[in-house]
Amino acid sequence: MKTSMKLFGLVIMAFSLVLTSCDGEDGEDGAMGLQGEQGIAGVDGEDGENGENGNANVIASSWTVINFPNSWDATNEARFEISDSSITQDVIDSYALLSFIRFTGSNTSAVSTPFISLASRYEIHDAMSIGEYVAFAIVNDIGAQPEPPTNHEVRYVLIAATNLTGKSDARSLENMLEIGIKTSNYRDVMDYLGLEY
Repeated sequence: MKTSMKLFGLVIMAFSLVLTSCDGEDGEDGAMGLQGEQGIAGVDGEDGENGENGNANVIASSWTVINFPNSWDATNEARFEISDSSITQDVIDSYALLSFIRFTGSNTSAVSTPFISLASRYEIHDAMSIGEYVAFAIVNDIGAQPEPPTNHEVRYVLIAATNLTGKSDARSLENMLEIGIKTSNYRDVMDYLGLEY
């Protein structure tokens, strides 16, 4: 009896080995099933805090030729305006105006305003009003009656007077003065603000 049980066990093991060692051909894939039901959409997370813009507190113009009128007005003044929609009441109230004059096409030097030409007997000053930058020349020697200036270009920079964002790396006139930048030095100002000459 023991022998027949052993023989029966060996036959079962041999049969199992034969079944597990046979490789049959794969059958064809079945048809695609139906699309499952759409799951519930997740809730959007909160927006992160916006990063600070590098020069959010700075508005800079390009070099612009000043085309003063050919003659002085009744008050011995000549005016030139540049339209600039970024000059709002808020900008006038909280930004400083830094401007520079150079001879047309000169890349070597630029001087800050007011620009006083003793040899030619005139001065160039500037200001801003809503929607425009204004350059105006005045005669500084009425007896000489010089011609209004020609061959000049102007570039202006509007910079927040104080640090509006509360962050230490924000660009402002206050920060500029604290670290010793002279606002009359064109290249130093442009370097500080990261602007091209």
